[in-house]
Amino acid sequence: MFCLARNTAPLAVKFRPILAPSLFRSLATDAASSPAVATPKARPQKPYMIHRSATGNLPVYQETRAGGSKKQTRIRKIEGDAKVLRDELTEELGIKKEECVWHQLTNNVVVKGHRRLQLIDVLTAKGF
Repeated sequence: MFCLARNTAPLAVKFRPILAPSLFRSLATDAASSPAVATPKARPQKPYMIHRSATGNLPVYQETRAGGSKKQTRIRKIEGDAKVLRDELTEELGIKKEECVWHQLTNNVVVKGHRRLQLIDVLTAKGF
């Protein structure tokens, strides 16, 4: 019987460069001329931080409760002093202090009404 594995020569593996050598030289000179440390954008220090979700979105969620008659928007993943965020949101959105509530146990801020797009605009303007 003929065995294919014994009578075949080993395959010669040839690798072709993906990038041309001239491109390597241009990348090396660009890296040498650019500064080694990139400076991040200077963001004003706030007493709170809002972390983004795993997909990179702001954690602002619309909720409907009480059979659909109670509409609210919740901001989650707040680290630090969420009361300051609540006070800033009431000023920027022009709403009453009773319409924007800070939940101490979960450290969330809940705003009365469906205001997701307004809140995202305000938070992105703040640099989050």
